[in-house]
Amino acid sequence: MKHSLLLFACLLCACFLKAGDIVLPPVSAWIKFTNPVQSGSLSYGVENNQSGEGYTEVATVDGVPCRKIPAGKFMYVRCDRAAVPTTAKKVIMSITYYDNSMNFVWLNYTRSGSGWGGADFKKSNTGKWVTRLVFLEDAGLDGSMGYGGDIRLGYGSEDTYVKDITFYVGSLNPDAQPVPARPNNPASEFVGKSFAGYQLWHEAGPKAEDWSHWAYDKVPAAGRGNHNTETFPLLADYENNPNVPMYATNFANLGNGKPAKLYNSTDKGVIDVQMALLKRTGFDGVAIQRNAPVGRNIKYTSTDDYYVHIKNACEANGRLFYVMYCMPDQNNGEVNSIDLVEGIKRDWVYQMEQIYELTKSGAYATVNGKPVVELWGLGYSTILVDKAQALELAKFFKDRGCYVIAGVPRDWRLRDAGSRPDFEDVYKAYNMISPWTVGVYSDTTGADNFRTQYLIPDKQYCDQNGMGFYPVIFPGSAWSQHVSGYPNDTRRLGGKFLWKQARNIKSIGVKSMYYAMLDEFEESTNIISSAVDYFDIPTDQYFGTLSMDGIWTSSDYYLRLAGQAARLLTSAETPAEIPIPYSLGPIYYRNSFESRVANCLINDVPQNIVSPIDACFYKNAVLSSAGVSNTTVTIDNAAAFSKSGVYTVKINGTAAGASSYYYKISETKIAVKANMQLSFWKYTVNNSGRYTSVDLTFKSGKVLRNLTAYKDNNGNAMHPNVGRGTVGNWEQFSCQIGKGELIGDEITGISIAYDNPALSGNFTAYFDDIIIEDAKDTTITNPPSPAPIGSTIYLYNDTLLVCSENGTQAMNCNRTGLGPWEKFVVVDGGNSTIALKGNNGLYVTATSPMYCTGTTLDSTTRFKWIALSSNTVAFQSLKGLYICSENATKPMNCNRTAIGGWETFRWGTTSAARLAPTQVQQVENKVAKAGLKIYPNPAREQVTLHYQLPAAADAVIEIYHSNGTLVKILRQHIPAGEQRIPVATGNLTPGVYLVKTISNVQIETKKLVVE
Repeated sequence: MKHSLLLFACLLCACFLKAGDIVLPPVSAWIKFTNPVQSGSLSYGVENNQSGEGYTEVATVDGVPCRKIPAGKFMYVRCDRAAVPTTAKKVIMSITYYDNSMNFVWLNYTRSGSGWGGADFKKSNTGKWVTRLVFLEDAGLDGSMGYGGDIRLGYGSEDTYVKDITFYVGSLNPDAQPVPARPNNPASEFVGKSFAGYQLWHEAGPKAEDWSHWAYDKVPAAGRGNHNTETFPLLADYENNPNVPMYATNFANLGNGKPAKLYNSTDKGVIDVQMALLKRTGFDGVAIQRNAPVGRNIKYTSTDDYYVHIKNACEANGRLFYVMYCMPDQNNGEVNSIDLVEGIKRDWVYQMEQIYELTKSGAYATVNGKPVVELWGLGYSTILVDKAQALELAKFFKDRGCYVIAGVPRDWRLRDAGSRPDFEDVYKAYNMISPWTVGVYSDTTGADNFRTQYLIPDKQYCDQNGMGFYPVIFPGSAWSQHVSGYPNDTRRLGGKFLWKQARNIKSIGVKSMYYAMLDEFEESTNIISSAVDYFDIPTDQYFGTLSMDGIWTSSDYYLRLAGQAARLLTSAETPAEIPIPYSLGPIYYRNSFESRVANCLINDVPQNIVSPIDACFYKNAVLSSAGVSNTTVTIDNAAAFSKSGVYTVKINGTAAGASSYYYKISETKIAVKANMQLSFWKYTVNNSGRYTSVDLTFKSGKVLRNLTAYKDNNGNAMHPNVGRGTVGNWEQFSCQIGKGELIGDEITGISIAYDNPALSGNFTAYFDDIIIEDAKDTTITNPPSPAPIGSTIYLYNDTLLVCSENGTQAMNCNRTGLGPWEKFVVVDGGNSTIALKGNNGLYVTATSPMYCTGTTLDSTTRFKWIALSSNTVAFQSLKGLYICSENATKPMNCNRTAIGGWETFRWGTTSAARLAPTQVQQVENKVAKAGLKIYPNPAREQVTLHYQLPAAADAVIEIYHSNGTLVKILRQHIPAGEQRIPVATGNLTPGVYLVKTISNVQIETKKLVVE
């Protein structure tokens, strides 16, 4: 028996050696939780009472026998004293566990000295069996725990599964390990590139314990009253990506109506998205933050870890990365670690070099072939690293062929103001110095002062002592929701704050800089994409946004700007102005004028501060005023007059005859491109309020109101003196500005104006959701596909017909056959609009639900006919909302803000208005090569339609007379494959017909002759 146990232990050790290529001491004791249990010099406490603390169970996970430790219980394990004596202080444990969450495994042990030691380790949710090595430096295993145990394992609120445990007496010697071979890749050169700190600590999941940094310990965790970040990520980058799980929160929906779900930042899919964003925006790479103390345990048999995901994603996207160890800070509750230095050595050699093989990657940043490693926090008086430890770490990394950076406090060179006075030799022992600046200055003036007082003399000192200099740059900051302080404390200023710092750094001859940070949402220093405005954040919670300074930028703007600033350092040019646009589209400006209450702690006193979350007003001013009095343009908290959110812009004043008032609400810098569109919502309070509008000014000196070639979506000129709007209604107006003489110009200002040559009295209107974006021209002056005025038509969505219900109830889109109630006459509504008149002689109404009960042509019965393609149309009310079929699940509504599948209708005529004989021939010629066959042809009593569908579908069969009149319509579900469908034709008069089969997968047409 002894021989078999020894053989098993040797095989177990051999497997471990292959997995990690780590030479461990001989096995001292082991246990494998098969059924029955196999062991050598190791046992566990048996407890049969389910209420006992040491109760465990036999289990099988993924076909692997193991021991289940129920939530709130512990498994106690004891070594034979002859195998692992109490005097052995250095002990290594190997524990194989099921890695099924982001929670911890609690691990206690008896130690030399008083009390128990703790060696908890965190799982990483790989869904696999993982082996972890745990290193004890102060062991004193004496069996004094319950059940005679030396160690215990478990977790408070989650079951833990353990496959095997092995003990080794002794330790590892990372200094003696050979340095891995490294690729010769000039593209990995660190100098001349810039990097951003990569935290990856925002964790989420289905369990309370899965949540960290977004919020803590609730499910769903993050929500109003339980959040930890100043800014909110841009969810559009991750949603609808099948490789990125998103987790529910307690926040209300975003302003755009979508659910406010969050991601787990260490998931492979998230990392892939973010590294692809870096590639798209031209940013060089990341410094992976690794918080010390480390090396008390290492992940041994699995490389399914986010460090490996980062390595792979950087390789795939041509980005670089390096490891940055953040030293423990007593301000964060850390205490002195007896093996801080040895732990970092173990972590670097065994985890980073050998298991994850990071430095073998061509994407690992190097200086002259030497892997870059940074140790952040050296020299701070509160950082728990003394002079001897800092020097030992510098020597260790240099001995392993690394280029070592020291992240240091602002006053490192002066060695005062919280900087250790005895660290001068430490700094000189490192290759490069990187002083921290976040919180050091908070505006451009402070940045200039820092250049004079610190950047220049710091760079000179480094030059004199043979050290590189690596300044820190950040885009702005605030932490009112994380700790305390004011919202938007250090303003981004649309990138001007960051650009000023970059110019200062370039002026001292530095080629690389460190960005704090890529994904630091807590302190709002993130340069990764984040929420831009009201539409991107939950509606029930304050978050800082990228547009809150008044300058609207795209979500990726700061990544693009950071990449541009990095290239600035190696460029011959130093432009004073930011050389990139605020947005590359499809949106260039979006303003709902929203603010929100931020619950803050200022000097330990709770305060509620109203802070913008939209661009609101920026450098606003009266441009001109004539013949008006008591006139104002203000942002009002008036939900009753708001289209989105609760805020709106109100123009109000009194006119005396010929009068005008032009008020600039925002200074902008938007290059006009083809197909660019201005749109806005307007609520007209009174008749004079109709003569208010949005106006644009351009760099060329032009103003939109004076350009008669530019019309709104109703075909009217954009001058405010051309009245627009129906009193008492919200209506959306748009103007295609991306055409003609404006292409290549630049929008420099957005104004709200009143202008009328005659009226007197009060004028009032509200404006909301002013947007400049890429869009197609929907102006209805000369529509390419005019509505078939005077024709009797039918409409269907998918394969179901719209029914008027003869005006007796709400309209539906659920009919399968064509009758009188499914036919509508298209009536000219004037001003490029139409109305739909039902069989009852009444008009379809733009209401929710919709009825066919309108008696007059007015704003409630007129629609814009928006031709999407041949015989496909959408209907927009004068309020800017679209008719929706509701997919036949409920009565139709006119309440949609965008055109989708349910808002798209195919149409045909039952009178000779569209399908003239020449058109019949054109259609036949166009689709003559389709698979549709008709026989017999000519036909008399019956015809067979023979064609093939690639997939099952609901289909409509239409038969038109050659004069264009619809004479027969059938609907049926057709399975996939070759089909033969009989259709009766005996009731058709002799002549030429057009047979059309329509499904969601194809449309086919063929001529039929009936004798």
